[in-house]
Amino acid sequence: MIYAWDGVRSFDGGADFIDISDELHRLLQADACSVDVAFRTEDAGYQPLFAVYYKESVLPDFALALQKGRPSLILRREGGLTVRAGGEACCDGARHMLSFRGGDTGVRVWLDGALVIEDAAPGKWCSFGYVGFATAGRSTRADRYDYFSGEMYAVRISDREEPLPEARPGVTLAKRDLFYRGLAGVENYRIPTLVRAGETVLASADARMEAPGDNPNHICRAIRISRDSGETWSEPRLLCDFGGTGRRDGAAAIDGSFLYDSEENILFMIYSHTSAGIGLARSQAGTGVDERGRKLLWDREDRCYYREADGRVLTAEGEDTGYQVDSLGRLYRAGEALGSICHGEDRLFRQADTSFLHLIESRDGGETWSEPRELNGQVKADWMRFVGAGPGTGIQMREGPRRGRLVYPIYVSNNSGVCSSGAIFSDDHGLTWHLGGLVNDGRVFEGAPITAREVSDRRADLGECQITEVSGGRLRIFLRNAQGLRTAAAWSDDGGESWYGFAPQEALPDPVCQSHVLRVACRGRDAWLFSNPADESARVRGTVRLSWDGTETWETSRLIEPGEFAYSCMAQMPDGQIGLLYEGRDLAQRFVKFPVERLSAGEADPTMI
Repeated sequence: MIYAWDGVRSFDGGADFIDISDELHRLLQADACSVDVAFRTEDAGYQPLFAVYYKESVLPDFALALQKGRPSLILRREGGLTVRAGGEACCDGARHMLSFRGGDTGVRVWLDGALVIEDAAPGKWCSFGYVGFATAGRSTRADRYDYFSGEMYAVRISDREEPLPEARPGVTLAKRDLFYRGLAGVENYRIPTLVRAGETVLASADARMEAPGDNPNHICRAIRISRDSGETWSEPRLLCDFGGTGRRDGAAAIDGSFLYDSEENILFMIYSHTSAGIGLARSQAGTGVDERGRKLLWDREDRCYYREADGRVLTAEGEDTGYQVDSLGRLYRAGEALGSICHGEDRLFRQADTSFLHLIESRDGGETWSEPRELNGQVKADWMRFVGAGPGTGIQMREGPRRGRLVYPIYVSNNSGVCSSGAIFSDDHGLTWHLGGLVNDGRVFEGAPITAREVSDRRADLGECQITEVSGGRLRIFLRNAQGLRTAAAWSDDGGESWYGFAPQEALPDPVCQSHVLRVACRGRDAWLFSNPADESARVRGTVRLSWDGTETWETSRLIEPGEFAYSCMAQMPDGQIGLLYEGRDLAQRFVKFPVERLSAGEADPTMI
């Protein structure tokens, strides 16, 4: 053993570290190496545990660290640096052991006894020029120091492959990637949505087909179905493919949101549809339809046409052109395919360069879906540019005079590009929809009232949002808040037709990200859950909070994912447990479920999850 220390030492992340440079020159000639570091941290930033380097102004030759909570290894081999990461995030405030073993058969890293990194390349485990510095709790990265924040309990270094220390068993939740890069040939997935529809559970995400990124891009709706409370899932299916390819010429169906009408057993999904080249920033003001709800089209000479409900393309004078456009924007004449109205460089006809809110529905638990129905003529005003779903879920009201109303959270942008959150609603089970209130209408900002149409200060931007119903039929909307640090919220007493009481929520730290809120049954009572990345600066530390008083206060919370955690969506499974679908590491949409009682029992215990 070259170095061994056991005890308890706190590190503030500022300048504290352990200098063990004088002890480690034997590693220059060693054919093998063992390193064990026992620690605890709640910081999801870069956390150096042990490093060896010959200069303090460059990357180390050898380092064990955490990046966004995940174990990582830096190793200089044969003149180059090997960088590996693996395993679950372990910045959860619980005690962990990271172990490295290197020899002539490769290098390996274990977290709490589980193998998380492996590189079986032959040769010397690390190529040192010489050992200049060796430190625990400090390393260098991009010509600066990084320091560990948390506690260490043991540091052991040996010039041979030692037996692994005994693992400390912990209680963890089983996490499963439902949508991930390469699945069904898709480049990546984002924007999770999850819903229970009777005894069925459905999960959906954006399928970014050939390239990452929001629209403009080729994006479809991906869905998976579970009929056993999330234990098993169907193979993914792709819906709403408007065609094109990639970022340059792909049309989009982005930001899905489910809503289940339990009275009629109808499952709805809305999403935002845009043509190739169009996204939030490039959407033009307007609805893209006429006063009768017919889609407006233009030919290459900018002459105006109309698409009737049956797909026929008519001239401005009402003459039938012989062309047909289907619900996915594909153009035909006499049965011959002639491209699309929403992608292609040389389109015969094109739709408006704006955002369209679409709705599809299923009456058999997601097995089959209707053709897309455009809602712009009902819910979009002429001054609005972008219109998008929550995203996440809508609700059906259960109490009060508007019982049975369907309410979807949406957000829109104006000519200044400032977004405002609000709602659309239906009182006839989705046959017709109406634009409700927008939170920025009448909101007092910087001492003066503003309107969603006219506000130009980007600090007033309110984007992605989610809505829940509380006792008595009141609604509360939770808002992505451009001023940051805290999620904001507002109230409605008229089913989403107007909003009041806007205020940032001190109990809900947030790095400017979508969040989700859900009303559930727990121990014979109603409870409310809130999920988001509970961090002021980074999308990490995915946390679920519980409220017994209709979201007024949040009594308990649980850390579900200490590492990467962005958008999220929850549903109460048929077996009573809570299902959570969230964006985790490597853009994977991860599913986890847990008993709701785990949130309500006692104080938060990070070792539980």
